Amino acid sequence: MKKLKIVEVRLQVKFQYSENLLSRGFSLLEVSVVLLVFGVLLMGIAVPQMNRALAAFRLESNAQSIAADIRELQQRNLGEEPDESITSLKFYPSVDKYHLKKTAHPLPIILKSVQLPASVNLVEAKFGSSQELSFSKTGAPFPGGGTVTLQDRVSGKFKYVIVAAITGRVRVSDQPPESWEIFSP
Repeated sequence: MKKLKIVEVRLQVKFQYSENLLSRGFSLLEVSVVLLVFGVLLMGIAVPQMNRALAAFRLESNAQSIAADIRELQQRNLGEEPDESITSLKFYPSVDKYHLKKTAHPLPIILKSVQLPASVNLVEAKFGSSQELSFSKTGAPFPGGGTVTLQDRVSGKFKYVIVAAITGRVRVSDQPPESWEIFSP
């Protein structure tokens, strides 16, 4: 009987101890560890999504920036006399760069040089058979309309900066211009 009473007392003490432990709540260390684990899991999910969103934003903003530079070029050439220097935009797809330059004697002057970010690929710039665009004093593109093709290296999406051949209208689109001929090898 004495042995049974000792076991009974030990069970009561153990039960009371566990009740007190549960009613105290969590320690600061336990809460910190749980928050740290959730933070690491959240970062593993959120960071790749943020990179895609940031890359899409860079693609759109660079396409809009190129369109603005083309419009600036058009405005610079409006009303200039033929014997004066001409301003043009030259694209370098191999290095993802373009220059706004003014022809002057003896050497051209580079007014603006733009290097695209690493996440944006300058796939192609085609104006007639050239990678250089200028405008006449009436605002018409010379040598003709064309397209600058940009690609997001993260998602593979494209943006097209399209210059209309006759009017010189500049627009940014997700779709290539309708006049494109698609060649398949």
